[in-house]
Amino acid sequence: GAASAPPPPAAANASSGAAETPPPVASGAGGATATVTTDAAEAAAPMQEATHSFIGQTGATLVVEAGSLGDQSDYFLKDLKDCVIVVREVLSALKMENISGCSLYIGPVAGSLLVREVHNSDIFVCARQLRIHDSTECNWYVQMASGPIIEDCSGMRFAPYTLEYPDLPAQVERAALQSTVGSDWWRQVKDFKWHRAQASPNWSVLPEEKRGHRPAAAAAALVKNTAAAAQVADEGAEGGADGEDSEDEL
Repeated sequence: GAASAPPPPAAANASSGAAETPPPVASGAGGATATVTTDAAEAAAPMQEATHSFIGQTGATLVVEAGSLGDQSDYFLKDLKDCVIVVREVLSALKMENISGCSLYIGPVAGSLLVREVHNSDIFVCARQLRIHDSTECNWYVQMASGPIIEDCSGMRFAPYTLEYPDLPAQVERAALQSTVGSDWWRQVKDFKWHRAQASPNWSVLPEEKRGHRPAAAAAALVKNTAAAAQVADEGAEGGADGEDSEDEL
């Protein structure tokens, strides 16, 4: 199964300016606004930076708080390893590239999510469209307005979106994604590189008995209340391994 991120060592909020390394402090990086495309040729081209980004982090907890992005809300996540990423805000579009061993808890994406080179990660996301390239061994907990698309992938496992936090219902409505609630688009996956009559071996429905993935206690609290992020991270550090095995419900 996909690797879960370790208990977060620290928390960081998104803001303008260049991303800082190493953690605990990280911030968004400024750049030209980019629109996620579903065109195959453009999808294969190098990804461009978005208005906000988290880039080049290892072992960090990266948080986008509700109301923190302003009018421009496209985001780029790149070169992240063993991180916990929490997005409690509506995004207009999201791009992910070169991500490994991470746990991502993402609220509504009003537009498209374009993914490349994501490995051994757990991703919770609600989006209008999802396209995944060149990725392996991931658990996707998704709520979609169309079937996910995969290309040149293996070990993609899909399950329904189970993320919960107080602002989520209103944000889903704000993103005009109400029709996704309770839909089964999450399991209508299309493998664009598989043209045989039999089912693609590159994706599967994640069995219910294996859908028990929950974040460590600190990450669960971050999802629920990012305003307490720093305090939760401090408590998690003091508690040591106690929070690591927690299976608190979101």
